[in-house]
Amino acid sequence: MEWISVKERLPRQGVEVLVLWKGHKNKKQRAVATLWKDKDYGWHFRYYDIDGANLLDDSQATHWMPLPEPPKQ
Repeated sequence: MEWISVKERLPRQGVEVLVLWKGHKNKKQRAVATLWKDKDYGWHFRYYDIDGANLLDDSQATHWMPLPEPPKQ
Protein backbone atom coordinates (compact mmCIF):
# COMPACT_ATOMS: atom_id res chain seq x y z
CA MET A 1 0.00 0.00 0.00
CA GLU A 2 1.13 3.52 -0.71
CA TRP A 3 0.40 6.85 0.95
CA ILE A 4 -2.30 8.96 -0.73
CA SER A 5 -2.06 12.75 -0.59
CA VAL A 6 -5.06 14.50 0.98
CA LYS A 7 -4.79 16.93 -1.96
CA GLU A 8 -5.37 14.00 -4.35
CA ARG A 9 -8.40 12.52 -2.59
CA LEU A 10 -9.88 11.83 0.82
CA PRO A 11 -11.05 8.51 2.27
CA ARG A 12 -14.74 7.75 2.75
CA GLN A 13 -16.27 9.36 5.80
CA GLY A 14 -16.23 7.20 8.93
CA VAL A 15 -13.76 4.58 7.60
CA GLU A 16 -10.64 4.02 9.72
CA VAL A 17 -7.39 4.80 7.87
CA LEU A 18 -3.77 5.46 8.77
CA VAL A 19 -3.07 9.22 8.69
CA LEU A 20 0.27 11.06 8.45
CA TRP A 21 0.51 14.67 9.65
CA LYS A 22 3.04 17.29 10.68
CA GLY A 23 3.13 17.43 14.45
CA HIS A 24 5.22 19.36 16.96
CA LYS A 25 8.29 20.93 15.26
CA ASN A 26 7.09 19.46 11.92
CA LYS A 27 7.85 15.93 13.12
CA LYS A 28 5.83 13.42 11.11
CA GLN A 29 3.20 11.67 13.21
CA ARG A 30 0.92 8.72 12.41
CA ALA A 31 -2.35 7.52 13.87
CA VAL A 32 -5.44 5.54 12.97
CA ALA A 33 -8.15 8.09 12.23
CA THR A 34 -11.55 8.57 10.60
CA LEU A 35 -12.66 11.41 8.33
CA TRP A 36 -15.69 13.44 9.40
CA LYS A 37 -17.51 16.55 8.23
CA ASP A 38 -19.35 18.87 10.58
CA LYS A 39 -20.70 22.42 10.51
CA ASP A 40 -18.00 23.85 12.82
CA TYR A 41 -14.83 22.28 11.39
CA GLY A 42 -15.72 21.17 7.86
CA TRP A 43 -13.72 18.10 6.82
CA HIS A 44 -11.30 16.86 9.46
CA PHE A 45 -9.68 13.66 10.68
CA ARG A 46 -10.54 12.46 14.17
CA TYR A 47 -8.04 10.19 15.89
CA TYR A 48 -8.01 8.76 19.38
CA ASP A 49 -5.23 8.72 21.92
CA ILE A 50 -5.13 7.74 25.58
CA ASP A 51 -6.49 11.16 26.54
CA GLY A 52 -9.53 10.91 24.26
CA ALA A 53 -10.42 12.22 20.82
CA ASN A 54 -8.36 14.81 18.97
CA LEU A 55 -8.95 16.62 15.70
CA LEU A 56 -6.58 17.22 12.80
CA ASP A 57 -7.46 19.99 10.40
CA ASP A 58 -6.59 19.97 6.70
CA SER A 59 -3.40 21.96 7.26
CA GLN A 60 -2.00 19.22 9.52
CA ALA A 61 -2.94 16.01 7.67
CA THR A 62 -0.81 15.40 4.60
CA HIS A 63 -1.36 11.75 3.59
CA TRP A 64 -3.45 8.69 4.40
CA MET A 65 -3.64 5.00 3.46
CA PRO A 66 -6.12 2.18 4.02
CA LEU A 67 -5.46 -0.09 6.98
CA PRO A 68 -4.19 -3.58 6.14
CA GLU A 69 -6.46 -6.56 6.63
CA PRO A 70 -6.07 -8.14 10.10
CA PRO A 71 -4.35 -11.55 10.34
CA LYS A 72 -6.60 -14.55 9.79
CA GLN A 73 -5.47 -16.25 13.02
